[in-house]
Amino acid sequence: MITIKPLFPSWRCLIAAGLLAAVSACSPFEPTARTQLSTTLPQNYSLYSATAPRNVAWWQDFAWDDLNDLIAKALTQNLSLQEAWARLEQARATARMTSAEQLPTLNYTGSAEHSRSDRQLANSSQINTADTFTLALASSYEVDLWGRVAANIHAGRLTTQASKDDWRTVQITIAAQVAETWIRLVAQKGLIPLATERWQRAQQQLTLLQLRYRQGMTTGIDIAEQQRRVAEYRALLLPMEEREQQLNYQLALLVGELPSWRWTAHQLPAPAILPALPELPAIGVPADLLAQRPDIRAAGLRLQAADWHVAAARANRLPAVRLTASGSVYNEHISTIFDNWLANLAASVAGPLIDGGYRKAVVAQTTAQVDERLANYKKTVLTAMKEVETAIMQEQKRAQELQAIGEQLKQQRLLCAQQQQRYLSGEDSYLSLLGAQQTLTLLQQQQLQMHRDLLLARVALHRALGGRVAL
Repeated sequence: MITIKPLFPSWRCLIAAGLLAAVSACSPFEPTARTQLSTTLPQNYSLYSATAPRNVAWWQDFAWDDLNDLIAKALTQNLSLQEAWARLEQARATARMTSAEQLPTLNYTGSAEHSRSDRQLANSSQINTADTFTLALASSYEVDLWGRVAANIHAGRLTTQASKDDWRTVQITIAAQVAETWIRLVAQKGLIPLATERWQRAQQQLTLLQLRYRQGMTTGIDIAEQQRRVAEYRALLLPMEEREQQLNYQLALLVGELPSWRWTAHQLPAPAILPALPELPAIGVPADLLAQRPDIRAAGLRLQAADWHVAAARANRLPAVRLTASGSVYNEHISTIFDNWLANLAASVAGPLIDGGYRKAVVAQTTAQVDERLANYKKTVLTAMKEVETAIMQEQKRAQELQAIGEQLKQQRLLCAQQQQRYLSGEDSYLSLLGAQQTLTLLQQQQLQMHRDLLLARVALHRALGGRVAL
């Protein structure tokens, strides 16, 4: 039975462990926690929420099963989301690599050597052979005397959390893009029949004008003008049909499928009807809600990570203490290799003496990165506030416009009904009725477009608030 002897005596292990525990807790360059950034941000605004945001399926407020299915598919298959997840995995692996620096390294080497020599004697030759077997272990550990390793580990963890919030941001973005594309597609599907109806009525008006022209009741200029309108309304249909197909392609790409002219998103409702929305609640300046936005959290986390990088750079200017231990066994016979062993324990101190100002420049560089991250964080917060206020304002304006166009439609329908009565009673021509109906169709198109814009403003509000506003 083979017994392996310890590489170095146990009392040396205790001394080394005690030394590590005594000096590793020293972190003189630990950054100070940030409590207030500047007066440009809301009063008592925190850097970011301490807890990760809770995912909320805000799109369910639309009560639209087709939209729910599309977003569920996109959050599973979208390629941009898969890219963000891969970046998160890279950040996690990088953090694990950095954390490994706080643990000792242990390497092994083994070798076997065979030598042969010929020695010439007076009347003969002598052949000598020798076998040597060696097995060695080497361990190294940097004593984190100034907290350099710990600072890098903190920075790595914060960067990983920021990458996770980047992934959440992509989720919100993808869900919002699917919702916006679906709303535009349904609206476009409803606009095309109205545009077709407008074109067909223009053709009817042209036919009636040609009849009146033969009767000497109108001029050739009126005929030419109406022919221009017919051609114009027909030309407007082509880009609308093209836009519908482009929206189909865009939706296919968002859900991670192959865009083609055969691709059909879902069975669109017929007729295409956009859902109504509940009233917008009073939000005000949503500082607490903005603190939950994942992109703001990511910017704040990267700002803190930059602070820790500065701490690591400052600590790197001071001497580093490294402990090394090695042990080896060797013999000429593999069966008795553990009979001879040698152990060694050493401590070394290494530090910069003349480096041309390199480490000082690294500190300056990382400090400048903190300033950059701080400015980026402030810009992210202010941009988020602008997006929220803009979305609220746009929804309020779209709601007012939708109400106004609704009143116009109500009056135009009454006018069409009266015009029809005048036509049936012989008091007016069918051409006048067609003109009133043309105006009605145009108002219906405008109403559908404004309803679409109202829904898009609500999606923009959800997106600006990180998808966490309860409506």
